[in-house]
Amino acid sequence: MGVILLCLCAAGYMIWQVMDIYPEGYTAEQLGIEELYSMRDENGNGTDDYHDFVAGARAYVESGPLYQSIYYAAAIRMMIMASAPMSSGMPLRMRGIR
Repeated sequence: MGVILLCLCAAGYMIWQVMDIYPEGYTAEQLGIEELYSMRDENGNGTDDYHDFVAGARAYVESGPLYQSIYYAAAIRMMIMASAPMSSGMPLRMRGIR
């Protein structure tokens, strides 16, 4: 029974890959969205800045960047430092503010 189920799953996966059920994406025209163009081309490559920005963002995401949340850790420390005096009944004093 397990072998039959495995074969059916493998066949289904192969059919899904061949048929390409999910397209790579849609164009703005297919979605009925008016495409905007910038009046500037800051780097002079012949592509307006809006499209340069989108192309750069897509290239960055496709590169599979690793995210390390150093800002999140710093924010947690700041919240702990700020809440500790308040929870103890002591006023929170900042430089220059009394």
